[in-house]
Amino acid sequence: MARDGPPGGGPCPSGSIEGVLVPDETSGLGLDTGSGVRDVHWPPGYGAGRSGADVVLLDETGSLVAHVGDRLVLHGEAATWDANLWQPCRPVVLPRASG
Repeated sequence: MARDGPPGGGPCPSGSIEGVLVPDETSGLGLDTGSGVRDVHWPPGYGAGRSGADVVLLDETGSLVAHVGDRLVLHGEAATWDANLWQPCRPVVLPRASG
């Protein structure tokens, strides 16, 4: 699947992190990797929203991507100026269940 890179352009780096989507004061929604919460610089148009009482991640079209508590794999890279800040590529998708 073709993906665009983090904000600023370029191809998507080969790095990835996995964790649980959580509320985050810095970026609205972060990723709890089990060893701490990573701030996320979401792709353009992505951000936190509400679906009923739930906090959710929305894409650039306003479509629901994930709920707080969902497990995500984010392809991208850490920001060069802040190792705790992850810059994922589009599209952000829920991992498929293995079976």
